[in-house]
Amino acid sequence: MNIRHLEKRLRKLESTLQCEPNKTFDYICALLWFAVAYYLGDPSRHEKPFAAFARALGYANESELKSADNRDLLHRLATAQTKLYDKFDCNVSDWNSTAEALARMAAGLPKSYRDQIEIVLSRAKISLRWLRAQTHDLAAYINFFA
Repeated sequence: MNIRHLEKRLRKLESTLQCEPNKTFDYICALLWFAVAYYLGDPSRHEKPFAAFARALGYANESELKSADNRDLLHRLATAQTKLYDKFDCNVSDWNSTAEALARMAAGLPKSYRDQIEIVLSRAKISLRWLRAQTHDLAAYINFFA
């Protein structure tokens, strides 16, 4: 076996290993998920965030979101996050602007959404950021919030 082959196999193995949760990055992932649902999904008072999230991504309902094609889901998620950043006048290339926008997003969420963020983070046994990065299975990331 040559060294290139071993390096390739090692990279593949490392990409499948689940990372330990990172409180800060996982909080940002969860905050963005709930912010998309709340600020773009126009939730009704007693509606679950998952339904609002589906609507924010342009799906007719939760089941359509759950059965979405990975490529379409990735595109819609990126589009929604861009709209969210625009809504909060966030320059994502500037960390200070991003941090300020994230703080405003969090401050504007209702208590029920902030509580849901804490629940999601307490359930996370693996890194949400890692799970989000697994673009071959984006549905697993989305369904984590259901």
